[in-house]
Amino acid sequence: MVSKTLASPGDQPFRPYAWVILFIIFLASVAAPISQFKVPPVLPTLIGQYDLNMTMAGLMMSVFSFAGLILAFPAGVILAKLGQKKTVLLALLTIIAGSLWGTYAGDAGTLLATRTLEGAGMAILGVVAPVVITSWFPPHRRGLALGIWSTWVSSGVIVMLNVSPMITPPGQWAATWWLATIFAAVALVLYMLLHRNPTGSPGRDAAAKDAPPMRSMFAEALSIRDVWLISVALFSFNIMVLAMNTFYPTYLVKVHGLDMRQAGFYSSIPNFVMFLSCPLGGWLSDKTGSRKLIFSVCLGLSGLWWLAAFNVPVSGVPVLMACFGLLGGPIVTTIITALPDAVRRPALLGFGMALLQFWHHLGEFVGPVYFGSVLDHSSWAMAGYCMIPVCIIGGVAGLMMRIK
Repeated sequence: MVSKTLASPGDQPFRPYAWVILFIIFLASVAAPISQFKVPPVLPTLIGQYDLNMTMAGLMMSVFSFAGLILAFPAGVILAKLGQKKTVLLALLTIIAGSLWGTYAGDAGTLLATRTLEGAGMAILGVVAPVVITSWFPPHRRGLALGIWSTWVSSGVIVMLNVSPMITPPGQWAATWWLATIFAAVALVLYMLLHRNPTGSPGRDAAAKDAPPMRSMFAEALSIRDVWLISVALFSFNIMVLAMNTFYPTYLVKVHGLDMRQAGFYSSIPNFVMFLSCPLGGWLSDKTGSRKLIFSVCLGLSGLWWLAAFNVPVSGVPVLMACFGLLGGPIVTTIITALPDAVRRPALLGFGMALLQFWHHLGEFVGPVYFGSVLDHSSWAMAGYCMIPVCIIGGVAGLMMRIK
């Protein structure tokens, strides 16, 4: 069903209003990582207020991805039933409801429940946004449009790690939740007012009606060895990314004595660098003719990053974080561009993407909990060393793929 929804005619005309659609779906998408990354800038405050250990603190991020695990495949069904506009609005309403509820959470358990609700919105947006863009942009313009949209997570991280410390008084965290709620509400209003169907008709979005049986297509996708290997690579990458994004600001505050504004800026440096390293990785893979070699090597080198992560002076942290961005950008780009080759035929691409989304969210779920649980029983440096095997496993999985 997903693969059919993604399909579009090869002679699809380009209409300038597509750029308006890209703008509003980008804003809607950014609302999700803004909500997801509310926790890292105020994590020390949450730890103190709710008396959290590091495992529970990591769970504050991990539960956000729990809904993604559940909705990776059903999100495609929701889109087919409701159409593009209603699906986007449903996702944003879910994020707004979760964030608003979280603002008044009286205990850690309630806050965890609100994070799961917000995560459901992000899971749906992760599926519907590329469909919206694909339906408006013809193939010869689609790469640029999807390339712009692919910065949605980095944009959300940058906003929260830098704006949150500016607007949130020390020892408090509610202002950060209000920022996320208001941003999502603005995105919802703009999408409601500016959305148009790609056909120009006032009716419901076109949905796939003649899609092949989901069970058989999914079974075929599951039978492809390279799909599993590329999923392991993405799983490994997301474990380390979420571990770093969740705990590095707290490390900088507790160990190096930085304030939350400085810690947030330093921790957001990789996302600034990824605005350049993502397209650079794609260009390099086109030139070399290999996707797997690039992300496998970068995953292996990421192990060296974790070797140094908690052993450099504070003056070296900006350089260290820039290196993380240089390695991470090509990994993201080349894993996604390798998937069409891995699934072997276009009809399976949607199901391959759904499977990849599942492992994407599983990595996000495991990363903070894994790192936090190790940290509860050891030092920062040892927790970093425990990330090295994760990087190696992802790199080896990539090298084992049969495609280039």
